[in-house]
Amino acid sequence: MIQVSDLDVSLSARQPRGPVTALVPPPACPLGGPLAAEDGPSEPVTAADLDALRLRAAMDAMPDIVLLLEPVRDETGRIVDLLHADVNEAAAQRAGAPREMVVGTVMTAVQPKALEDGLIGLFAQVIDTGEPLSADGVPVDDATTGEIRLFDVRGRAMGTGMVLMLRDVTQRERERADLARSEAQMRMLVENATDVVIQVLDGRIAWATPSARKALGHAGEDLLGRGIASLW
Repeated sequence: MIQVSDLDVSLSARQPRGPVTALVPPPACPLGGPLAAEDGPSEPVTAADLDALRLRAAMDAMPDIVLLLEPVRDETGRIVDLLHADVNEAAAQRAGAPREMVVGTVMTAVQPKALEDGLIGLFAQVIDTGEPLSADGVPVDDATTGEIRLFDVRGRAMGTGMVLMLRDVTQRERERADLARSEAQMRMLVENATDVVIQVLDGRIAWATPSARKALGHAGEDLLGRGIASLW
């Protein structure tokens, strides 16, 4: 499994280099009924049409960013860029542009340094090897706000390309960091306190300050796990 510790992904939208093409039609008809055209006879809904509509509904219902990427290869077959074949509404909202403006763009148009920074190569490895990608707390440059946010990133090969999912975990990671700092500060204060402080869980000592160990005449290791009643 590919593990990543540092990625820089920008989801700002740019004008597409060529015609914008969506992979699936907009859900303009009821499921199970005919595709009604404004002019001319209606056409029956095919199984492929239904699958496309279901995929679109499932993608847009997800709060996570979902990108369907297709490789752009050079004459030697090496992947040199990635095309946004489709994106969900969450991705479009993050980009600050309609989905139709994001679909059809290449990754280097959205993130000019994607090739230089190794991002294209990283995703190309998923496509070429089939190895899944998993990375937590990845910093992502949100160009629409100028803010660095943290994402859990998952990627898997699919067909000739890959699907990439990003979940915003900025608040979760900030809370974890704040809790770790708070615990460190509290431990420092308690460790340096002159008062006797003992933490007891289920009648046994789980933790004690250095002052408690000194007052009770025990080394720290001797106190841990002992029954509180045995000290007196």
